[in-house]
Amino acid sequence: AGLMNPSETILHLTVDQGDGIKEKRLATAAEAAQLRDQGVVISDSKTLKDQGTPWKISGAEAREEDILITQTAGSTRDVIDAYGLPLEALRNRITGETIDKVAYIELKDTIDDQFYSFAIRQIQRAVNQNVELIIFEIDSPGGGLLHSADIANTIANLREKDIKTVAFVREQAYSGGTIVALGCDEIYMLPEATIGDAIPVLFLEGQALKDTEGKVLSAERELMHQLAERKNRPPALLEAIADIDLEVFEVTHRKTGRVWFMSEAEIHASGEEWLQGALVPETRKGVALTVGGRRAAELRIAEPPVTDLEDLRARLGIPQDIKFRRIERTWVDHVVFKLNGPAMTGLLFFIGVICIYLELHTMTGFFGIISVLAFGVFFWSKIMGGTAGGLEVILFLIGIGCLALEIFVIPGFGVFGISGILLLLVSLVMASQTFGGITAEYDLIQAGRSVAMFGVALFAVMVTGLLLSSFLPKIPFLRGMILDPPGGLAADGPRLRPELAAAAHPLMASRGRSVTVLRPAGKARLDGQIVDVISDGPFIMEDKDIEVVRITGNRIVVREVQA
Repeated sequence: AGLMNPSETILHLTVDQGDGIKEKRLATAAEAAQLRDQGVVISDSKTLKDQGTPWKISGAEAREEDILITQTAGSTRDVIDAYGLPLEALRNRITGETIDKVAYIELKDTIDDQFYSFAIRQIQRAVNQNVELIIFEIDSPGGGLLHSADIANTIANLREKDIKTVAFVREQAYSGGTIVALGCDEIYMLPEATIGDAIPVLFLEGQALKDTEGKVLSAERELMHQLAERKNRPPALLEAIADIDLEVFEVTHRKTGRVWFMSEAEIHASGEEWLQGALVPETRKGVALTVGGRRAAELRIAEPPVTDLEDLRARLGIPQDIKFRRIERTWVDHVVFKLNGPAMTGLLFFIGVICIYLELHTMTGFFGIISVLAFGVFFWSKIMGGTAGGLEVILFLIGIGCLALEIFVIPGFGVFGISGILLLLVSLVMASQTFGGITAEYDLIQAGRSVAMFGVALFAVMVTGLLLSSFLPKIPFLRGMILDPPGGLAADGPRLRPELAAAAHPLMASRGRSVTVLRPAGKARLDGQIVDVISDGPFIMEDKDIEVVRITGNRIVVREVQA
């Protein structure tokens, strides 16, 4: 009645039947009153639903009140254990309609930047292909904690997209490899495969250090706890993979007889709901939890082991006509990894900026194209590496636009110039790393390293620019690339050698007025005609007296005439 009629009040009654026998009943308020009128002894009454409200009750609440249901299950494995069903019942039949919706991604070797970028890129590719199942073959000795955590969370979030994820461990999944596997909905291992031992280790200049303050361990334990709750695995056991001082016990639920695993703190927090049993031997003090395929299944960390890939196919119910398309690292992944290294990132930034400098002094278009290509490759590698997206590119383009307005349109240097520089810096730093690591301190350190890298590259640009300005004009075949403003004697002397005066350009030494601001290029009126000119050094404002000091090909160099 309570489920169908919101106007009813639902009570949970404890009826005393005598001789110490008590009975639990659900009753409406009217039914409870009727029982009392009949002389029934009601020793306890609890309101489950008030009048005028819909009745919604979770499985856990219903089991706690011992009403409606007899048992809860956190996974299909719990159902199998509760009813003594064969392992065949674990199979999930995939029909031929999903033939193109199964992805098989190999995640092997140390979890470094290249591993991370490959994993994230292939996961995104599988999502874009609308797959319904992703199998990750994991064979890793471990690696970076932040990369491992990010991959694990990315995999765990795929459930929200209705994508099932399965980890397949043939040999080993230690440390970071374990964390990645725990992000999957199900873990299948060969009997002789091993998983575990994810003790956090700090590295400073290549030296392993102990996590004396426990900050990293605390963050990793929280990560393990969250992954366990999301994937219905014992949180205490997963935390014991990282914490060598955490002891875990086998416990039994007093009412349901369900077997689970808890730490001593969890047992005490649950009151008398769970009965403490024996210590899990793999969690004794001083040892990080590490288990094989069979033991992992007993501890509810993994599914019952499989013998090979074909056995896994059968367990998942994948038809034989569906072929696994293995996704492995290719030459593109290696190129992306190299380009994402600090040295190549700094080099691309250096090339992009120095070519802009050269383009402003030569106005040939060649160096401008090289600069665009350098920054294009920079952002392509970052997007492929998973550290950049559309936002970083948009910020970069807006920054370029602000600087262009400041240089070519708005006089002076102010809001647009400063904003452009800040936007460029922010976009480059954001493109070079992912924010959202385990600790904020780590993000700040990484951001500081990125800023320092770009600072070094910018310093190299300044030094190179000074060298080019000094030496290029002295190299015969490069003399025309960098403009050399006249010195003291040259400023007051003749602009052409006397023997070349007869062959001089008709505009040589002519005077006129600037029509636009020369930054350093612009337009001027010379001998009654509007021509493109370039300043020999400082910017020249609009409507200033100028004179031609040099003509090389189609390039007319002018300087301001002081009154």
